Parts: sequence; C-alpha cells; structure tokens
Amino acid sequence: MDTKRFEMQNSLEANYLCVNLKPPFQLDQIVIRVLKENFPEFLVPYQLKIIDDQVSFQYELVNGVALEYSNMILSKDLFIKMYKNLLMPFIEGGDWFLDYHHLCVDPRYIYLNKSKVYFIYVPEESFKSTDQEIISFLKKIFEDVTITDDKDFQIKLYKYFANGNVTLSGLYQLILEEAKAALILDSNKEFIKQKKMPQTQEGKWVKTDKQEEEKKQPVDIAKGEKVLESNNDKIMDVLFGEKKKKDKNKKNKPKVEEKISKKKEGGLGGLFKKKKEKVQVVAEELKGTGAIGTFYKQEEKESGLQPYTEETEIANLEENYLGPYLELVYSEIPGAPAKIELNFQGKFIVIGRVSNNEVRPDIAFPGEFKRIGRRHARIEKKEGEYYLIDLGSVNHTFINGKILVPNQPYHLCHGMEIQFTESKPVRYRVHN
Repeated sequence: MDTKRFEMQNSLEANYLCVNLKPPFQLDQIVIRVLKENFPEFLVPYQLKIIDDQVSFQYELVNGVALEYSNMILSKDLFIKMYKNLLMPFIEGGDWFLDYHHLCVDPRYIYLNKSKVYFIYVPEESFKSTDQEIISFLKKIFEDVTITDDKDFQIKLYKYFANGNVTLSGLYQLILEEAKAALILDSNKEFIKQKKMPQTQEGKWVKTDKQEEEKKQPVDIAKGEKVLESNNDKIMDVLFGEKKKKDKNKKNKPKVEEKISKKKEGGLGGLFKKKKEKVQVVAEELKGTGAIGTFYKQEEKESGLQPYTEETEIANLEENYLGPYLELVYSEIPGAPAKIELNFQGKFIVIGRVSNNEVRPDIAFPGEFKRIGRRHARIEKKEGEYYLIDLGSVNHTFINGKILVPNQPYHLCHGMEIQFTESKPVRYRVHN
C-alpha cells in the first residue's frame, strides 16, 4: 500500500490522517455504503471529503500508540491477545464485505489501545497490499517481539514461519490453539489452588482459622511436631538453662551496636564522616517523597565510598559532559531525573512512570508523577540525530510550548524546551 500519500493534520479538537486520491480513482461504493450502516470496531473511523474536486479520506486518529512504537517485551498471554487482534480483521473482514488487501499494514498507522487494535482501511483500488506483503508484516512483528515467559512458544512460531507455507488462516488457527491451551492451563491451576482451600457459605475460598493457627505454630525439629508459641521459654530453659538464654541475648547485643557504630563512622576510618552524616539527613528529609536528591554512582555504591548529591551533579553538567542530554529546568513535584543522557546504546529509550504491572521504562519517573503515562514518550536516535515521539499520552508532550501530534517524530535541536504533561508540568532543556 502506498503510504506516501498519507498526511497528518491536527486541530484543537482532534488529530487526523488524510489520504488524498489522485484521478482516475475507483472507490468501492459497496464497502462505503456498508460501513455507513455497520462500522467494525477494529477500523479507525473516517469521513469522505470532497473539496474543490479534491477527494480524500479523513481518519480521526484514536487515542493510542502506533504499533511501530509500542512495547515489544511481552508475556505470552499479552502477545497472543495482541497478535490475535492483529490477525482477526484479515480473517473476519469478509463479514463486513471488506477486502483485507485494503487494510494498511504499515506499523506507523496501526494503533494499539490496551488490547484493542485499530486499522486504517482505504476503499480505493490503488491502495492495496499483496498477500506476501501482509505475511511479511506479520512475520516482522513477531520477530520484533521478546516473549518473556515461554521461549518454546517463540521457537514454535519461528519454525512455522520458516517452513515457507504460511497462510493467514493457518497462522490464526495456531494462535487460537495456543490461546485455548493457555486458558485450560490457567483453569487447571486455579482449580488446584481452590481444591486445597475449604469454601465458605458465601462461596469464597478462604483459609480456616485452624490452618492459620497451624501455620503460626513453630516446629520442634527433634520430634517433627508443632509446638505452641507460649511454650518457647520453657523449652529454652530445659535445653539451655536460664543463664545461657540470657548470655545469648547479651552476646547478640554488641554485634548490633558494633554495626551501628561502623555505619556512623563511614568507610576508610571515618575519612568521609561529615559527608556521610549530611547524606543521611538529606535522605531522611526526602523519605517518602520519591525524590532522588541523594544517590550513588554504581561503582561507589558497591565499594561504599563517598556519595554525591543531586546539587553536585547539576553543578557539573557541563564539566562532566559526555554527550547530548536533557537537563531538568522545572518540576513542581520532587523526584524528577535531573539529567537524561542521550548517548544510549540502543535505537531508542522510553520515558514514563514506574508501574508494578508493566515493564519499567528506560527513564522512570516515580509513582508520584501521576500525569506522566507509564509509556509517555520515546526518544529515537537516527544517523546521529535525536527525535522525540509522544506515545499517545493522555496529558500530552510539548516542544517549545507546542503540543506534539502523537506517534510522530520531532527533531530535537540544541536549546529546545521539552515539557511533559499540561498540568504540573516537567520541563527539560536539550543539550547537544
């Protein structure tokens, strides 16, 4: 499919993708009529525009991240959900009188929102993809994914693509079988788990008071029996006598005091004593705020040498310059990274907020930054230049005060100001 004729447009209301048609063109009138009556949820909504003899399709982009920039480190379960949704329009599109060859298979124009997938469909004869192009697209998406918890499944898919006899229906059937097997496995695990636990009258599986009490009771190793906690002192008296029990408590006490004493003195005979005490005070002040005002270099952390503070790091940004970076210039909430290095080794880095249920982003803001998305933006490196891409964030990304159109790369130049989120913003200045 020729995506060179795709143009991005944005307004205050929404972002649009426009596809301009060149005469002579052949519109699929049946599909256009059917889509007016019954529009499938896997397509991006569009309007047919005719202005001064110029005919174009205008697609209102959904709030999501383009497949090109989505997270490709997934569990097997999440991968199967995504891949099944990618395949489904090609298999079931005929129910809407759609020709799947008119689905755009450019990852820049396929959008993910949670587990849902949205395609651009162009009902015009010149916008078509071949079967080989579609298979190559699906193969590449699989090859770009890292499945974290089932390497055997990944090898199985590699073998399927390697045999050269790949069909859309065959691939879809394979994914359905894997999804069914995973569902059965999860059901069996849940059944076994529930089987071990008695059921209450409300139908909820809970542990009984007896089980909890048995769990708390200590075990007599010599007899292999559980004994009551209240008998502990008597047993100690019988085995060791009252005096030895007291000696044991006294013996442990100096060790604790010695450990605390060493911590106060600092490493290397108290050489950094004053610095250490200052750091402990700062760390206590920042406790619970998520701030990173005090931190260690990796080699210093391991050796126990002198820590350095955020103030020292910011003061020496130019002196320790090792390449392009982003410098923090404003943040209402404490804890934002003071410096974001851009001399990374891979093709890109992801900027986002820490979350328990997702892969940690490369640049992770603490959980207090609620307005920053879990995968808010990413910075790419191409031929020595850097580009910022908003990943469909809810609260937006800005360059020099201008809002970015999601999923579009913006060239970063020296002196630019990047802003994450509209309210309670975090601002960085570009140095390169």
